[in-house]
Amino acid sequence: MVWGCLPIFYPMTLMLLPSVQLRRNMLASTSDAAAYGVMVGVGETFLPAFALAVGLGEVTAGIVGSVPLMAGGLLQMVTLWALSRGFSQKWWVVLAAALQSLAFVPLMWAAYQGSVSGPVLLAIASFYWAAGLASGPAWNSWIERIIPKQMRANYFAKRTRASQLATLVGFVAGGLLLQYGRQGGWVLLAFAGLFAVAFASRLVSAIMLALHSTGEFTVRAPAINRIDDPVELVNAARSFSGKHLLIYLVLVQGAVQISGPYFTPYMLKHLNLSYLAFTGLVAVAFVAKVISLAAWGQLARRRGAGWLLTVGGTAIVPLSGLWIVSQNIYWLIFIQTINGVAWAAYELGLFLMFFEALPVQNRVKMLTLYNFANTSAWCIGATVGACLLSYWGTTVNAYYGLFALSAAGRTLAVVYLYATRPELKVRVTQIGLRVVGLRPNGSSLDSPILTSMPNGEMGR
Repeated sequence: MVWGCLPIFYPMTLMLLPSVQLRRNMLASTSDAAAYGVMVGVGETFLPAFALAVGLGEVTAGIVGSVPLMAGGLLQMVTLWALSRGFSQKWWVVLAAALQSLAFVPLMWAAYQGSVSGPVLLAIASFYWAAGLASGPAWNSWIERIIPKQMRANYFAKRTRASQLATLVGFVAGGLLLQYGRQGGWVLLAFAGLFAVAFASRLVSAIMLALHSTGEFTVRAPAINRIDDPVELVNAARSFSGKHLLIYLVLVQGAVQISGPYFTPYMLKHLNLSYLAFTGLVAVAFVAKVISLAAWGQLARRRGAGWLLTVGGTAIVPLSGLWIVSQNIYWLIFIQTINGVAWAAYELGLFLMFFEALPVQNRVKMLTLYNFANTSAWCIGATVGACLLSYWGTTVNAYYGLFALSAAGRTLAVVYLYATRPELKVRVTQIGLRVVGLRPNGSSLDSPILTSMPNGEMGR
């Protein structure tokens, strides 16, 4: 009887197997996103505050949250080389995640001991970013083999929300723990606890990544370009606009990072904010950014991605200068709200213009080049800010000078945008995002999930 039914049940089992694998992959991917978000919230985000807590100074606190990103930008170039020679995408991502978790081990020890040197902390932060950003190109290409095309937009929208919520919860919980630690006289032990949670979270993330299965029923990923392969563009206009967008990105980030990395020491040392108030202000900007993304997307569908980039690029110009106006907490909450809304428009407009105008087979490579340009600009801008802050001294007026100079640089960048405004017509679609890092001034590090974008003909 049983054997007689086997010819019927066996094909049915094969038909159900892909859905079982798919559910497993989606659950593992969502769990990875949540665990990764917790790590971002409680881990690297508090490194500048940790540098201040162990007495490394305000300039070092700013540098440790910015300059080490360059290591990640450089290692991404190695990633493309390794993957083009046949290294498994999945195990490259898993290895990078596991190595990134290990960066928190020396941080736990340093917090427990209550001391660490500036060079050592910079080296640890560089290792963290090198391992973290190295996985980006491989993850974007690999994940396309796991989630079917027809499900991607909806799934990655939900995944993005899970990641954002986990990041916010982790960050707020971390701020509360530090506040209690300061009041109880054990703030360095509180940092050790945060780094322990970050280590465990990223380890869970690596395990979830390893649990993914890659069935042949899913859509195959496009081949990753070699680093020396030319990037295909449909026409000369796109190439011209793409170059201008990349130049504009570098100008903006260079100007922003003159002051951006130094908001943490300014808020904690010169505004004398508690960890709770500091966390609240950063959370306000993050929540405003997340909420406003949907509204900006609706407006962009009516007015176009170019309009959105222009509005966002213009709106971010005066933001750093607004910190000079007043130190009143209600004014700071207002600034942070505007920060989040403005940066949401800028980032969404830039991602749409930069990546939607590219054929799908070139997006992974261009994401790598985009991140390299972005992190290079971060490094250059932060170094300029560090030199000026060291020369002027870490006074309130010195910080005001950085804020004003940053606003002036953003003005030059937006003038360049208006002079070379791209005329590309791109589809306005919902983009999944990976929150890579939080920053006090609202310019959090986000990376687009390229798989969440449509794979059809670009620039229609």
